[in-house]
Amino acid sequence: MLNINITLFIQILNFLILLYILNKILYRPIRGVLRRRQETVDEFTKKIEELDREVQAALERFQAELREARRAGRQKVQALKEAAFKEEKNLLEEAKKDAEKLIASIREKIKEEIAQAREQLRGQIQIFSLQLAEKILGRRVK
Repeated sequence: MLNINITLFIQILNFLILLYILNKILYRPIRGVLRRRQETVDEFTKKIEELDREVQAALERFQAELREARRAGRQKVQALKEAAFKEEKNLLEEAKKDAEKLIASIREKIKEEIAQAREQLRGQIQIFSLQLAEKILGRRVK
């Protein structure tokens, strides 16, 4: 059975004093360290989240700039293709005109040579006809 006497009160007082001393010496510093550690962890967590948001924003900006650069590159390639097509068309037209001029000059030259040959043959037609008549008749014609 439990006897309630002065020793019980002394034990309770001893327990309270021990609790007070342990609280001052041990529990409060440990709680302070745990609180500071939690604050540090929370601070680092906030920094990590902030840096993560910054990284995501930078990544999104990079991807947007990359898409824009690709779009600009495709437009530039298309513009260069169109310019090359126009240049090719102009070169072909120039070549066609040059070829037409060359063909026209060759035709003119051929016409001139034909005219010269006709003139030469007209001058010799008298001689050819006399020779032909002599061969057909078998005698000399004057």
